Amino acid sequence: MRKFTSVVFALAAMSFLPLGAAEDTRTIRLIQDDAQVRMVTKVYPMKHVKALDIQPFVAAAAHRYSQLSSVRAQNYSAGKIQYLLVTTGEKFMPYVDDIVAKLDQPGKYSPYGSRVEGTGILRMVYFPKYRAPEDFLGAVNDILVTGVGRGYARNGALYWKDEYSNVDYIQSWVKLLDRPIPQAKFTFRYYEVRESTLRDVGIDYLAWKNGPGLNLFNVAYSAGRVSWDKVLHAATGSAFNWSYGAFATAPAFDLSFIRLLQQSGNAKIVAESSVVLLNNNTAPASVTLEPSFGNIRKDTDHATSVDQLQSVIPDLSIVVGETPITICFNASAEETDQDGFVPSSVEFYKKNKGSVNFPYTVTVSQNVEFDNFGNPVANVASVNGAACMDFGKEQLFYKSVVERDVEQTTGVPFLCQIPVLKYLFSTTTTVKEKTYIIVTAEANLVHPENNAK
Repeated sequence: MRKFTSVVFALAAMSFLPLGAAEDTRTIRLIQDDAQVRMVTKVYPMKHVKALDIQPFVAAAAHRYSQLSSVRAQNYSAGKIQYLLVTTGEKFMPYVDDIVAKLDQPGKYSPYGSRVEGTGILRMVYFPKYRAPEDFLGAVNDILVTGVGRGYARNGALYWKDEYSNVDYIQSWVKLLDRPIPQAKFTFRYYEVRESTLRDVGIDYLAWKNGPGLNLFNVAYSAGRVSWDKVLHAATGSAFNWSYGAFATAPAFDLSFIRLLQQSGNAKIVAESSVVLLNNNTAPASVTLEPSFGNIRKDTDHATSVDQLQSVIPDLSIVVGETPITICFNASAEETDQDGFVPSSVEFYKKNKGSVNFPYTVTVSQNVEFDNFGNPVANVASVNGAACMDFGKEQLFYKSVVERDVEQTTGVPFLCQIPVLKYLFSTTTTVKEKTYIIVTAEANLVHPENNAK
């Protein structure tokens, strides 16, 4: 600023010079001074210490000289060497040379591989084995670290920095808390036992109507035909013969329209499905058995077609875990450690001790009949409940019995309602069915390292 003022005064003085002085030549030199620090960058190869160990000391000094300074540590793994990249003012760089030369000295390594104890703040990293790193942040930041410490979760790893004397303490607790999340494998078994009897007695109305129909008792008779003949013989004279005959017709009766059928049988259906649930998991899991079948359907124009359909409602639907399940290990005092933790080893899980509390919803549907358009009409039963089940034991938690007794008569109107005679003019179909539906569940402990069971 002083140089700029002197130039202004010089220019003002020149304006008052006499005319004769115009022959003198004067030179004005402007020197720019914007008060900016000339920045330079230098690379320091580390000989004895790690670049990260001395970076805080160099950065503190460089930033005090200029806030535009920067200090970075660079690791060149292929050459097995580390570098410190320093950018600061040109006039301050000799002081940086002196700081780096005094810090980069041989010495004894600490347990963490450093030769500089630094400020007493250390950084640690831990890769959890069974849980996400975010699961530990609450315990690290709220309980374990001191006032100068802090924990972070990045890229599947847990980081924390704290005082030198506390980092190992934090690590011991994190390793202790890094335990497998309790989980159980649920195996659901569906049993269906069906006893059915089908009986058809009578006349097939359609075959009867399109065949002999009501002409069942038609008869015909022709009588009164007389024939005579007169034969003349030369030897014996004349002779006279006569005859009388008749014929009758019977109705066509081939028993093709007679319905006399009985069908009986038993059926047993067994289905099994498994799902693994975590302790206190909030996402529900479902098991669904949905059979498909071919069905004749009609549209609004009464055009028929055969479609591959599925039940309107699944034949069996089991939903578990809409509210969290609870796994209880039931470990004895001898099995727990001094801190009260239950063992999480594979050997302990193989004992399969304990129980699980879980809520469930079971929905069972059965197709009863079909409407005029071929759409199924289902009988649906739904049950909500909860159970406490020991591991390794199959337990019944749903049972239903469905009985069907249907009698249907198809035949000639009015005549099909006459007792006994109705079998001559109609077909009576009797269906008796009894179905037992049983759903059981079995739970077993699952360890992440041994989930073969």
